[in-house]
Amino acid sequence: MSILLRDEKSLEDIVAATNWVAELVKGILEAEFYGDQKTLLAVLYQIIVMGEAVKRLSMELRTRHAKIPWSDIAGMRDKLVHDYEEVIPYRILQTVTDSAPALTTSVFDVVELEAQRGQ
Repeated sequence: MSILLRDEKSLEDIVAATNWVAELVKGILEAEFYGDQKTLLAVLYQIIVMGEAVKRLSMELRTRHAKIPWSDIAGMRDKLVHDYEEVIPYRILQTVTDSAPALTTSVFDVVELEAQRGQ
């Protein structure tokens, strides 16, 4: 798979994961989230997908769009996978409600800019 195609697929995966997260936490109260193991695990999985997709992006793309905290996203994935016993549901919910919408918008902007660049 070419770098361009891999980047495109990875960006699509990031958008899909952020959309899933938004759907999973839409309208959920904090107490419900903390008590709903299935939703928590589904959100964690989508964050892991986002982080893995970020790691698959070419360094060129990540550099061109350095305003997006790519390393933070990948780092969160690493934290969830390798330090899973330290996962704090409050921090997860806070992160996805505060950061996921902006990330979705930023990634859509990257997709648009990259499409213009490729023309």
